[in-house]
Amino acid sequence: LTPETWRAWGLGYDPARWDSAQKRKRPAVVMPWVNETHVMAVKYRFTDSTSKADRFTQKGGGQQIVFGLQMAGEHRSTLWLTEGELNAISLWQALRAAGAETIVMGSLAFGAADLGSRIGWVHGMAGA
Repeated sequence: LTPETWRAWGLGYDPARWDSAQKRKRPAVVMPWVNETHVMAVKYRFTDSTSKADRFTQKGGGQQIVFGLQMAGEHRSTLWLTEGELNAISLWQALRAAGAETIVMGSLAFGAADLGSRIGWVHGMAGA
């Protein structure tokens, strides 16, 4: 990811984020989940992970929202739905010049049991 992309998405780096599961400090990329004006949650992706089980943690008290919606323009002519934050950010960096936007529809998003329910939620979002 380019420095411009890090700035646009408000990403950060914590060289010593406490991992309560492993009881030690670990380096992590800091990813804020932002609505139009406020940080609603903060997720940390550890950069030294050796398995999927120990890749992430998040700051307590956060509110699960759509990741990346603040970056989607008013037009939203093309919207890519991704599973993870870094997938969304990488696609945004590669495709933004073409007018594409990205948001995360991860496995825990919206409490929906299936993809059809999640897609329905996105269609409803267009009218909001």
